[in-house]
Amino acid sequence: MIYSFDAGDADLILHSADCKEFRVHRCILSIASPVFRDMLTFPQPHESTHQPPHVDLPETTATLDILLRYIYPIPSPKIEDFDTLSNVLISAEKYQAEGVISRLRTILVSPHFLDLEPLRVYAIACRWSFLEEAKFASTHTAYIDLVKQGEGCMEDMKYMSGLDFHRLLVLQQARRDTVQRVVTEQLAPGGCCSAGYKDIRKLLVEEMSRKKVDVSDCLLMLETNGKVKPCKSGMCPLGHAKIEVFVKSVVNGLGELPPSV
Repeated sequence: MIYSFDAGDADLILHSADCKEFRVHRCILSIASPVFRDMLTFPQPHESTHQPPHVDLPETTATLDILLRYIYPIPSPKIEDFDTLSNVLISAEKYQAEGVISRLRTILVSPHFLDLEPLRVYAIACRWSFLEEAKFASTHTAYIDLVKQGEGCMEDMKYMSGLDFHRLLVLQQARRDTVQRVVTEQLAPGGCCSAGYKDIRKLLVEEMSRKKVDVSDCLLMLETNGKVKPCKSGMCPLGHAKIEVFVKSVVNGLGELPPSV
């Protein structure tokens, strides 16, 4: 059964911006939030001697309802979209509800949000100086188009500093440089198929810089693009006999990629 914030023993009434009434308990709010605690030390107006005092808050019903459910010792609702998460986080920060903030930080870097929009997760973490969350989110931005994804989260990115965004650009460039170096080292020109080295080097650098790949991904990519040659000598790294060994050496070398900002 969903708790409805209409308890008969409530000693405070909160009014949301859109006039929804929440009958709550001062002691719970005071424990969760020093801002609420200080607010409730001031005398509150009484409409009648039979009603608890009331406080008007600027939060919408949707935001206030979720915030209170995270404050109260009751089951918390799932937060599945960025707008809801951002709104509740703004309110939790305003009321200094540290217990709620801690739980929202965990939700922010959950797979659901990181897989959806890692750049937006990074931007929100930077806004509130969640350093560990920002660092973790940056690992998921390594293979995305920052400009394209940024177009969808401008509202959150406007709170992110230029330095924070520059760190992501540096991370992507550092990873690309590492891929370039590893591929070049492992694919030294020579052998009977040397004419194809330039093309395969370019293909590998572009693909490995764009997304995370394993050995099977690389082999499939090279075969699909016609880069694996049926070399009769069996010595050329682009031939069937040597290609898997070559690809493994490249993928293993990518363990040096910078993981995060």
